[in-house]
Amino acid sequence: MKPFHSLMALLLAATGASSEWALAKTPDRPAHHDPSGGFLNTYPTPSHGMPQFLKWRWQHWWGINHTEDQVELPPDPPGTTGDVEHPLEPFPLTPVDPACLAANTRHPTYTWIGHSTFLLQVDGVNLLADPYFSDRASPLTFMGPKRVVPPALAMDQLPPIHVVLISHNHYDHMDLAALRALNERAKTNTPGRQPILLVPLGVKAYLRGKGIFNVEEFDWWDSQVAGTEGYRAKGQTLAEKKSGSTIEAVFVPAQHFTARGAGDLNKTLWGGWVVKGKTFRFYYAGDTGYAPIFQDIGQRLGPFDLAAIPIGAYNPRWMMGPVHVNPEDAVKIHQDIRARQSVGVHWGTLSQTDEPLSEPPRRLVQARQTAGLAPDRFLVVRHGATLWSPEGPQGARPPLREGCPR
Repeated sequence: MKPFHSLMALLLAATGASSEWALAKTPDRPAHHDPSGGFLNTYPTPSHGMPQFLKWRWQHWWGINHTEDQVELPPDPPGTTGDVEHPLEPFPLTPVDPACLAANTRHPTYTWIGHSTFLLQVDGVNLLADPYFSDRASPLTFMGPKRVVPPALAMDQLPPIHVVLISHNHYDHMDLAALRALNERAKTNTPGRQPILLVPLGVKAYLRGKGIFNVEEFDWWDSQVAGTEGYRAKGQTLAEKKSGSTIEAVFVPAQHFTARGAGDLNKTLWGGWVVKGKTFRFYYAGDTGYAPIFQDIGQRLGPFDLAAIPIGAYNPRWMMGPVHVNPEDAVKIHQDIRARQSVGVHWGTLSQTDEPLSEPPRRLVQARQTAGLAPDRFLVVRHGATLWSPEGPQGARPPLREGCPR
């Protein structure tokens, strides 16, 4: 379903082909653990393999459009074309203030580096999500989806990273070159203090085979406390670790798939992340299709002060719909998880699917209006933008502000 990840035309399993899944929980096996090995979605996902991929590429080549992919968007209001919600390519970068971010240990901040990569700062802990810094999201350096916007923060501009969150193993979410660079940087700048990589089940063995050992892996609903002094035992809650700069990370379900090479389809898990601070709670959906799982996440772990939800890479719907939400679905997730504010990710950085790169923000504006949401409830920001949260109780903090806190 996702050829832009790993060149399905060259490597079948790297396309993200999925299978028909029927879940049957047993006392010793969670329902999303496939009895034959690997993992399953909570809700069945249609089968899409090489024939469906070739059909999509043939239709794309000949310009065949599907009615369900067409959304009538109103003209840009006067004076808005080129603004953050009605962007024009090439997308501009918002200058980032690395010194300010490095000095910040007080206020929660979110900085969009591009695609699904962002820096999150909570309670003095610096977290980096789904680091993708390479030019291409591909196993090949000369072929595959190429960035159209550079990372808003270069690797050497990042503050010390304490925790890395990986949602799944696709090339645009788990960039081996970036992970190795993070470790090398830590050896130089903070000897003995490598970041801890929190990854889905199955990814730890893969990374260890690539020489990356600072890894802990998670099943859905597993939690762990981590922070500036390293990580703590799984299952330990934030309340049980009251000293030092720490957060609690919880791995939560998503509707997606995994593959990185031939023969490893769905052999590793996928999901999203919840980050719990003392007074700030954050949710990242990873890559996902829409399903009732988000209501469960909202009931168990919500409400959230901020959520990062994908809004791009959604057409054609017959192919992408089961594993990639569109802006309308993203608004439903925002509501299901009980987020006070959300921000769109997974758009405007790579040309991955059939919709124009500039469409997701415009379509989100319409979806937000249809749902009766105020503009600040679900935001889009420019590459490089930082949002920060003023002080307040969890669930009742003042609205986010743009810029680095001083």
